[in-house]
Amino acid sequence: MKNLFATLVLGSIVAGIVYVGYLLVYHVSFSMQPKDFEKELNTHFRTMLAEFDDRMYYGGLQILSAEPFECSEFLTCTSSEIAIGWYDTPELKILFLNNQIFVNDLSDSRLSLRFATSISPQIEVRNLSAAQREEIARIRSILPTQITCDFSTYTYGAQSRIEKDGSCEIATASAFYHLALNMSSSNPVFAQTNIPIMLHNHKARERAYQFALSIHSASLHITSNGLNDRIFELFSQSRLGKMLSREAYESAYPAAIPLALQSLATADSQEILSELASAVVQILRGENKNLSLSLRQKDKGFFFGEAEIEEFGYLFTENPKQLVRQIVQNYDVKVESY
Repeated sequence: MKNLFATLVLGSIVAGIVYVGYLLVYHVSFSMQPKDFEKELNTHFRTMLAEFDDRMYYGGLQILSAEPFECSEFLTCTSSEIAIGWYDTPELKILFLNNQIFVNDLSDSRLSLRFATSISPQIEVRNLSAAQREEIARIRSILPTQITCDFSTYTYGAQSRIEKDGSCEIATASAFYHLALNMSSSNPVFAQTNIPIMLHNHKARERAYQFALSIHSASLHITSNGLNDRIFELFSQSRLGKMLSREAYESAYPAAIPLALQSLATADSQEILSELASAVVQILRGENKNLSLSLRQKDKGFFFGEAEIEEFGYLFTENPKQLVRQIVQNYDVKVESY
């Protein structure tokens, strides 16, 4: 059987990103009448489900079932349940419950909406061993239970530019995470279009996806609510963890975490990675409850073309050390822990 810890954690995170990002960024369309909006939203939603499954392989993450969205008068749309899981592991699935989309603002130049969902891992315990059941009980405290995301898009036709703001709050039983991103994209086609045209017109959306991209700022803030205790509980069940006391475990942090980050360090990034290692140690020891990592672009006029975007994707998996170096060269990076 799959390692349930890795499966649940990665499944929750990947499913959340794929579902929220893909649906809201690529497939939301607009009509002023709630029932028309509901019909168009569900049409795109079904298309998204089919496209998602077409790209998956047997044994990979799948959308198992999805209830259609129902929209109210004020363009608040709700899908009661979306189930994600693995066809070859029927005893495990992740439920997105009470999925809600709120359209807060829509004009020629602005679209603002919110997405909210609750996440519930469902495990059929009959087929699991006692050890696996205990492992599941321990890791539930670090899995996401609530996700709320706000997205805003602004068009600046005269500048052939679109700017996007996004932020997500992810709640678990042991920590609270806040992620934020500000970015813009540039394309000459933006001078001849606006948000309603892009939402209604499939070809306009396709042309709009061929853009140069600039990420102006990004941030991650973690607030611990006993995260250090939960991580120790998980570690203590490993073969190595059973050999170490809590004191020995925590005394290993100052050497182990910097050593782990050392493989990513260059002359440019040595100092910031050292600060990050120290902040992580303080969180894991329970000495601090808050950790913030923020990036702000040094040259706001710098845009990535398609080749640079592909290179970043390659470096993320194949050469993370070079990726860290490029981030430090192009961004002011700040780490805080308190």
